[in-house]
Amino acid sequence: MHSVPMEESNLYQTVRKKFNVELSGPFGDRFEMKPAWKHAYYNAAKKNELGQVVLTESKLPWYGLMLISLFFGVLGLLKGHYPIPIGAGIVFVIAFLLAFFARQRSLIFDKTGVIASDILYKWEDFDGAYIVIAGVQKHPKSYLVFSRDEQPLVYINVSSYGDQSTVATPVRDFQPERYRASV
Repeated sequence: MHSVPMEESNLYQTVRKKFNVELSGPFGDRFEMKPAWKHAYYNAAKKNELGQVVLTESKLPWYGLMLISLFFGVLGLLKGHYPIPIGAGIVFVIAFLLAFFARQRSLIFDKTGVIASDILYKWEDFDGAYIVIAGVQKHPKSYLVFSRDEQPLVYINVSSYGDQSTVATPVRDFQPERYRASV
């Protein structure tokens, strides 16, 4: 058990310092770090037939980009500004290709651990899992951070997999009981 509040722990200070450096200066707007299970939804995550929870990246940004480029393409055609539809058409095609043909990343949770970018992070190799929300207020990024002995070892950007509770729920469902005891 931590004898000090989370904000005063070595782990918290180390993670906060890393994000201050990566984002080129102090956050000012937002930095939050909690054990992952504290972000989890009430109900358990839905498992597939193999007993895994699979989360896939959202394609919504690509669909939005396609819609915006289509809008500006049509607007440019109607106004007779032909370079605009050509540029918008190129953006549309790239967004379409990325949305429908690029390999969609996934996170796979099971009783062994988490698979992210084809790397298995075993529950047994860590003693805690945390959700870190960092960045500017309107567009913060979420990270799943695994730690051992008060040191962060793995940072997984989970911003494109839905909200932090979507990621935290399978962590809570599969994590060893000792993860809760370490907080």
